[in-house]
Amino acid sequence: MPEEIVKRASASPPAFTPGAKWAYSSTGYDLLGMIIEKAGGKPYGEFLSERIFRPLGMTATRNSDPNTVIPDRASGYAWTKGTFFNCAPITATAGWAAGSL
Repeated sequence: MPEEIVKRASASPPAFTPGAKWAYSSTGYDLLGMIIEKAGGKPYGEFLSERIFRPLGMTATRNSDPNTVIPDRASGYAWTKGTFFNCAPITATAGWAAGSL
């Protein structure tokens, strides 16, 4: 759950003083997703669809859901022991605001 991720991260001391430098943070994107849900009054994926994807005509962009049938969906592969194999799908909660599109 994103709330648990942010709770754990906020219990750790900052890696540097705010404003001193910049670093990518998946936790920051999870926090942003929670802010979007709170301010938008609806689930993150639904908000993005209604306010960003549909108005821009982005008909093939959506929150990742392995149960939804999506024509021409890309799938992940991994190289092991000299051959490719199918990777398990990333669920909507695995990446959430930090990468579930």
